Amino acid sequence: MKIIEGIWDELSLGFKPHKESDIQLIFVTEEVVEELEAHQMELQSMIGMGKYVAFFRGQVTAWQKTLGNVDVCLKKWSTVIKQWAGLESIFLGSADIRAQLPDDTKRFEGIDQEFKDLQKSAEAETNVAKACNVEGRIESISQMLVDLELCQKALNEYLDMKKKVYPRFYFLSNNALLDILSNGNNPPRIMRNLTDCYGGIKTMVFKPADPSVEGYKEGDIDKNRAIAMIAIDGERVEMPEEFEIKGEVQVWLNAF
Repeated sequence: MKIIEGIWDELSLGFKPHKESDIQLIFVTEEVVEELEAHQMELQSMIGMGKYVAFFRGQVTAWQKTLGNVDVCLKKWSTVIKQWAGLESIFLGSADIRAQLPDDTKRFEGIDQEFKDLQKSAEAETNVAKACNVEGRIESISQMLVDLELCQKALNEYLDMKKKVYPRFYFLSNNALLDILSNGNNPPRIMRNLTDCYGGIKTMVFKPADPSVEGYKEGDIDKNRAIAMIAIDGERVEMPEEFEIKGEVQVWLNAF
């Protein structure tokens, strides 16, 4: 028991920076995983020793509970980090998603603040056993997980709706689809994903901008009118007539 207590007094959470922000995300080191598995088995063996463990049975059961909480907390915490990281740029950075899913955006903003507070508190208490046994922490993380799953469900339903309107979206990853939806009003920005929708097309050629328009600069284009297509092999195919790009992205892609 003294060896187990001594080891857990020294084990700390790992930290890694999130992108270019000042947020430090926790991660579980291999040492923590190994010690957790070994010590949970040792404690279970001790409980089975009958009268030989009677004198310090309370100590053994207390550590069983402590390490049980560590196990549950770290698993849920790691899942929350993964889901939060996947949704952060979508709900905080995509104007389209924020406009289309206002309730879920508001929900995610609340989760985001709570999550960042959680990470800050982890920096203040890095000991694994203590950090995972803070009163109410498992319940708080569990609720975050529930709310994140609601955000993810709403996002999936939104994307499925777009795919039904324009089935070629099924060829795209969710990240690529979100990139298209976020830039639907700026067609040149979605050309990087066009090949995934149309296997042989690399990009569109946009009509040169009208020089008489105020603020015109040489090389400007009319991003709402396409005049040709460029194939993957470089072949240029002129369109029979100018293709006007207007409305929601799935609508004009369907007409393309």
